[in-house]
Amino acid sequence: MRNKEYIRYAEGLHFMLILHDACPCLLLKQTPCTLLARVSMHVLLQIWVKPSAEMQYMYGNNVLKSGLGRITENTPAYTGVVIYSMSDIPLGFGVTAKSTADCRKMDPSGVVVFHQADVGEALRPVLLCHLILCFVSQ
Repeated sequence: MRNKEYIRYAEGLHFMLILHDACPCLLLKQTPCTLLARVSMHVLLQIWVKPSAEMQYMYGNNVLKSGLGRITENTPAYTGVVIYSMSDIPLGFGVTAKSTADCRKMDPSGVVVFHQADVGEALRPVLLCHLILCFVSQ
């Protein structure tokens, strides 16, 4: 009998942890993009991607040289950067694979920035949370 009580308690606790972990924006009553927008204003190293490469980045792929629009001068390799669209909308964070000088010499299929996080990762859990809440309320 005790094992069933533990299992029931663990399932409820697991659900609550998933709910709180997946919905930090709902608990804090903030928009998911607030942190990225605030951090991006203070970062010195920035990379802009072409419109054709935006969705590839948002799906979790690395930024290739063919999708690179602009890059901050003298950006060293393996440093953190903020990825922007060409219309200056912050899309996420990444780590440079090559320096600015190396980017000029490489072929178009080479990786310029390694994907770390994007805005879609903040929005997906919120949508999942809304689905869970709709399912639970029925």
